[in-house]
Amino acid sequence: SVRIFILDENGNDVTSFYAIIGLYGELRVTPREITIETHSLVGVFNGTEYTLDEYSISGDWPLNNHRIEIEIIGKQMLIGTSNNDIALLEIYNGNINVTQNFKIEIILGKITVEPPF
Repeated sequence: SVRIFILDENGNDVTSFYAIIGLYGELRVTPREITIETHSLVGVFNGTEYTLDEYSISGDWPLNNHRIEIEIIGKQMLIGTSNNDIALLEIYNGNINVTQNFKIEIILGKITVEPPF
């Protein structure tokens, strides 16, 4: 239960001078919406593995004291195309993980390796 006190300008308790009626309401917290898009890359086959650790963020971002930890793991060595995937995505406010406070849309870029001719 919650007790309410009303104090005058001198700090005196004047609660008894008031009739207090408690009304219960509803509090809704909606997540902030952001979109994270990994970038795309096109390379020519040369026997090496292509990776691209780049991304863009749009929407309700940036926020003070917030940072994103993201690990992009997309790779392609043979001729073809694969997603530039994300293995880890966490959002922190200081040292507190607040990822659950966000509605995150992820758009995966592509890593494409083309034939050398």
